[in-house]
Amino acid sequence: MASLFCSSSLWLTQIMFSLLLLVILQQHHDCYGCLREERIALLDIKSSFSGDQGSIDPYSKFMSWNNSTDCCSWDGVQCSSTTKQVTRLDVSSTYQPWTSDYTFSMSLFLPFKEMRALILSDNNINGCIPITDCFGSLAGLKKLDYLDLSDNYFNGKDLSSLGALASLKGLSLGSNHMGSELFISGM
Repeated sequence: MASLFCSSSLWLTQIMFSLLLLVILQQHHDCYGCLREERIALLDIKSSFSGDQGSIDPYSKFMSWNNSTDCCSWDGVQCSSTTKQVTRLDVSSTYQPWTSDYTFSMSLFLPFKEMRALILSDNNINGCIPITDCFGSLAGLKKLDYLDLSDNYFNGKDLSSLGALASLKGLSLGSNHMGSELFISGM
């Protein structure tokens, strides 16, 4: 009877150990995968570019952007190998061909505290929300050192708040169809 009790106890211990190991491995995956807050923000960015057309993605830019994969493996997304936080985001050429202009909320990028490069080129963006402080909301991205806004429709008024981005070392504004003079205070 004692040997039956010992083998049953050993069996129960092995099951408990297996369950504990499974829980630890699941937590480990969450810790080393995409950060939840950044995944949500990326999916919001995807929705913002999709507009009224919903799931249409004419250039397949967002095809890999889904809940079943780590967002660090998504097209256009690069993450730190140690923190798994987004460090570079390239959402260039994601505009919908049926739109002639597009107003974008820069506050969608605020969750990316480790972002160093943001590429928004060739998207037909013609303004920001809020209009009065288009890029001021990006000032919270203290590590952002490169911003590509080329091939859009920003005007000098939209870009005047770029001076709030103190960490910028590179700024691409080529092929914008600026209808006014560009004055950026603080740069």
